[in-house]
Amino acid sequence: MKIGVHDAAIVCSFLIPMPLILLLYSAICIPCLYLASLAYLILAASCIQILFNDPVAKGNKLKDRMIMTLTISSFVGIFTEIALVF
Repeated sequence: MKIGVHDAAIVCSFLIPMPLILLLYSAICIPCLYLASLAYLILAASCIQILFNDPVAKGNKLKDRMIMTLTISSFVGIFTEIALVF
């Protein structure tokens, strides 16, 4: 709230691709995770598009997509840990 909607959108757009590093590493170790990496990339790109266009007007759509991107990256992280243990 303090930095404003536009500046918060810029900060978020730099933070969104960070889990992609984990996803790509996981996809190298476990090839079946390429699809999850692709889904994350598509969702992240749509979130960034909403952030730069009008995040206030499309708040519900943005919230849903952000939750999905966080779920995908968390699920892949847990799945990778389980797969590497076994």
